[in-house]
Amino acid sequence: MGTATISFKTEPPRSGTGMLLLESSGLPNPPACAKSKMIERLGNALTVLARTPCSFWACEGPEHPKSMMTCTKCWAMKDIAAVKKRLEKMNL
Repeated sequence: MGTATISFKTEPPRSGTGMLLLESSGLPNPPACAKSKMIERLGNALTVLARTPCSFWACEGPEHPKSMMTCTKCWAMKDIAAVKKRLEKMNL
C-alpha cells in the first residue's frame, strides 16, 4: 500500500481590517482589562505608532487619508483612534 499526501494553499494571515500581516507576525492575545486600561493602552499604541515612519513615501499621515496613498500604518492608527474615541464616549 502507498502513501498519499494532500496539500493545499492557505491565505496569508490578515488583521481584523483585512490587511496582510507581516511574515511570522500574528495577532497578540491581550489580557482582559478594564475600559480605562484599554483606553490607556490604545493611547500608548498610538504614541508609539506616531513615532514610526510611514511605510509608503507618498503617505500624508492618518489625518489626511487617501485611497492608494495612505500607508497601512496610518490606516491602522486611524482605526485605533476611532476605537479609542468610541470607548471614551461609552458610559459603561
